Amino acid sequence: MYISTGSTSFVFFDFWNFEYANEYPAEDFLREVAAGEVRYLRSVSARRKDLPDFEKDFPTLSADISEALFRPDRQHSQILRISPKNLEIWLHYDTLDNFLTQTVGEKEVLLFPPSDAKNLYLDGDKSECIGLISHLQENQVCFPDLKKTNAYREVLKPGDVLFIPALWFHCTKALNFSVSINTFFKSLPDKMYGKDLYGNRDPLPVEDASKHLQKAIAALSQLPQSYQSFYLHKLLSPHAVSSTLTSDSDNNNCSFSK
Repeated sequence: MYISTGSTSFVFFDFWNFEYANEYPAEDFLREVAAGEVRYLRSVSARRKDLPDFEKDFPTLSADISEALFRPDRQHSQILRISPKNLEIWLHYDTLDNFLTQTVGEKEVLLFPPSDAKNLYLDGDKSECIGLISHLQENQVCFPDLKKTNAYREVLKPGDVLFIPALWFHCTKALNFSVSINTFFKSLPDKMYGKDLYGNRDPLPVEDASKHLQKAIAALSQLPQSYQSFYLHKLLSPHAVSSTLTSDSDNNNCSFSK
């Protein structure tokens, strides 16, 4: 299991404001979490090279809630999460579809569709915005484009299940002692996925495209700055990208009669 300890209720990977404590007595952990200390558990498999599977890794615990868990045909992993009151997880997206099952306590979830990516101040797969649930208004002052987003907010109670599609941005806040289960599953063909223990690796075609893009940028860097800007815009304009992704048979062709 991964147990994270820290001094702030906002868990944020980019600032690495927490420490891992992989050897932690379960009794101490549960007592401290119940008391509201900043502790966060994210389960991993007993064999680190294997994908986590809550029902296999914790058979005694899973027997109590097995009827409430979804078991999609192409399940990737199933993860146990335990957090204290007020713990808030950073805004991020996953590349796999996900059923979030709330089993104990209440958890607030804030979601943004993939189309909001341009307004979420992204750095990789995470946002620069911290504490969006607790401090949304303050974030909107620091990051004004947040006001252009289309956010969805929900509070999950025990027994509730939320479907979070791949690429949807989300952050969570435990409103009290919280236990939940994530069930990740694949929606793309298997050949699109590489080895991924955490459900956040980009599909292989995206990794391939990224390499080609870096080569293209390196090639353009040989030109003067004004040329670089002009041709980068030309190559990546919405029309150019759309024309590349759309087959010839699907293109809209204009024809004129004499």
